[in-house]
Amino acid sequence: MSKDRVLFLDNPIHKNSFPKDIMGDEEVLDSIVTTFDGTIVGVDFDIVESFFNSEESKMIRLGMRKPPKDFRVKDKESFYRYLSFQELSF
Repeated sequence: MSKDRVLFLDNPIHKNSFPKDIMGDEEVLDSIVTTFDGTIVGVDFDIVESFFNSEESKMIRLGMRKPPKDFRVKDKESFYRYLSFQELSF
């Protein structure tokens, strides 16, 4: 992960909120910043950039659109997409 390009979550989320198979993936673990207790506080911008810059994500972060009603984190792509919906800052 590029430590220069980390997006920090304004409201950290504990990794137990996500499926164990996703949180056990080394690629995912290398792309997030966690505290000692497993709380996700940041994510590699290079990985979430395409989701972060999408129209859907922008509108959700601005409060002009609600997240998809039946959205589920079931794989790496949906995990990063979910993180892009959160309030994030450099």
